[in-house]
Amino acid sequence: MMSPLHVNRPQSLAALDSAPEGDRLVVMTLQKDENVEQPTPGELNEIGCACAVVRMMRAPDGSAQVIVQGLTRVRLSQFIEGSVVRAHVEVIPEPEDRPMAIQALMNNLLGVFRRIVELSPVLPDEAVAAAQAQELPGQLADFVASTLNIAPRERQQLLAELDIQKRLEKVTQFAGNEVNVLELSSQIQDA
Repeated sequence: MMSPLHVNRPQSLAALDSAPEGDRLVVMTLQKDENVEQPTPGELNEIGCACAVVRMMRAPDGSAQVIVQGLTRVRLSQFIEGSVVRAHVEVIPEPEDRPMAIQALMNNLLGVFRRIVELSPVLPDEAVAAAQAQELPGQLADFVASTLNIAPRERQQLLAELDIQKRLEKVTQFAGNEVNVLELSSQIQDA
């Protein structure tokens, strides 16, 4: 999944600048309290996402517009402080098995997502095909979640949910809420 980000904290900009040339890999995670200006390692969530920096453009004010592509979930440990916070990371593998209950949850989520695309003024019809192309249960859950209008804290909860059945259920619940909002918006516009 690709995500645009606006980065303006000096510490975050330094981390982006220190990403190795070539692969430009970084780890993104949310801080536990968004009001802390300079979070310490203990104030960061331990589950994050390894990302490739696809594009970075500096603004005249020194901030940066960044497009990152999420690659995989990671667990951060053994923080190394310096001018840039670094950590040892462990890749968290996605489960590949699809028992009947997981397949049913995937089918249900696809149905709800199809309805979101029908109602959404911003999601193209091709988004359904893109969702259907997600082979693993976690990939489907993450793809759909990336399109939903949910708060960063809820996104972090989904990222940290390693039980695939629970993650599919949570994403389906958020997607159902989005359908309700979109249907109500459509009724208001039609009135």
